[in-house]
Amino acid sequence: MAEIAVEPLELESYLADGERRSPSQELSFPDQGQDLLPVDTGFAAYSYLFANFVLELLVWSYAFSYAVFLPYYANVVFPHHANLSLLSLIGTLATGIMYMAALVVMRVCPRYPWIKRPMMLSGLFISTAALVGAAFSTEPWQLLLTQGVVFSIGGSALYYPATSLLCAIFFLSSTLSELCRFEWFVERRGLVCFFPRCSPRIYSSQASGLILSGTGIGGIVVPFMVNALLYKYGMRSTFLAMAGILCLCVLPILPFLKSRYPANRAASSRQAARINYSVFRSIPFWCLLLSNWMQSLGHSVPSLYLPAFASDLHLSGTTGVLVLALLNGASVPGRIFMGFCSDRFDLRIPMLLSCLGSAGAVFFLWGFTNSTGLLVAFALCYGFTGGGFSSMWPRFVSSIAKDDPHTSYFLMSTFYAGRGIAYIVSTPISTGLLNTRSAWGSRSAHYAYGMKGYGVVIFFTGMILLGSGIGVASRSFGGARR
Repeated sequence: MAEIAVEPLELESYLADGERRSPSQELSFPDQGQDLLPVDTGFAAYSYLFANFVLELLVWSYAFSYAVFLPYYANVVFPHHANLSLLSLIGTLATGIMYMAALVVMRVCPRYPWIKRPMMLSGLFISTAALVGAAFSTEPWQLLLTQGVVFSIGGSALYYPATSLLCAIFFLSSTLSELCRFEWFVERRGLVCFFPRCSPRIYSSQASGLILSGTGIGGIVVPFMVNALLYKYGMRSTFLAMAGILCLCVLPILPFLKSRYPANRAASSRQAARINYSVFRSIPFWCLLLSNWMQSLGHSVPSLYLPAFASDLHLSGTTGVLVLALLNGASVPGRIFMGFCSDRFDLRIPMLLSCLGSAGAVFFLWGFTNSTGLLVAFALCYGFTGGGFSSMWPRFVSSIAKDDPHTSYFLMSTFYAGRGIAYIVSTPISTGLLNTRSAWGSRSAHYAYGMKGYGVVIFFTGMILLGSGIGVASRSFGGARR
């Protein structure tokens, strides 16, 4: 019989019916009366941690590496009839749909835990089939369907059920129902967070830990792998290799992606969601939602076009892949830093740091880039400041929903979905601006501002990122959370 005690001085608690419990009262989790695998230690807990890391690395890094495919499609596969708008949409659909799927999957899995395993198996089959289908695609619309739409649907079904047991890390609220979601790691949440000595109340924004670092590591490694495979073996072999890697790496770890509790036990304790929809009538919510949407709209543009931009700047073939990898890698310490600041200081401070820092990097580094050094500096600065914005979502949620776990859960999914919509919308806007090449600049310009089309895109991106600072207008922010 395992029992998990929470130190009463570190965390306030609530009864299931919402009545506040005295801080001096001891809490016990529902592990009593049933033999369960131990938390914080043992093979089952650590294998679950490793399996989630692998899943995070593969699913998201495949989608975030699309910028490597774009110049290859435009220059090699479809050199004479390349539709830039359609080809660009493939990558933003791959990431956008996965973000939007959170609104559905993250609501379904906690209420119906027995569907997680079949959903993950279906997701693995769909995403693998999508990559195989992309290998035999001969038209842009076929790649849009397979690599863009079908893969993202399969990736969502594979990823979100596996990580739903850890999703409370993002917005840990001081309620018993939320604490119970930490099934495998409670006392040793430092294994999945970079700041194990922080109070449990501030784990929320600093949860860019071991599991979530998989995206950053994959974002560094996978672009180089994909680029090497594409130019050495071709598109078909690359997609087949990606499908094989995904299937061979994920199949062995699926048995370890499981709950500590039997499905019938989890189902018996399921409660109907009680979402406080009045938060959607509040001005702070709409300020933060608009801020998140605008930041996502601007943030996706450099991530998509940097390799193509490096090629148009006549830099070496590996420079584009390098700057994309650096941008992805810099986002990891950026998330940690912005999350730390959002928990320690007034939320408006890290918001301004992110908005002004990323906009400044666009205006003054990307705009005046004429060499590899400046482009690398831009990737590092932009990845650090812009990539850290999403780590403030938990504070957005807590400033609106307070200690309501169901509303917090729904709001977090809403911010995910907002980012997905922005990613998809950014493609027709940015490609339309790139098509203004004949009206502004030339290929022989010395700086990015003068290159055909890119000057307009840079100005648009910088202004949108500046506009994302509208979130500081919200009056619901508090000071430091101690």
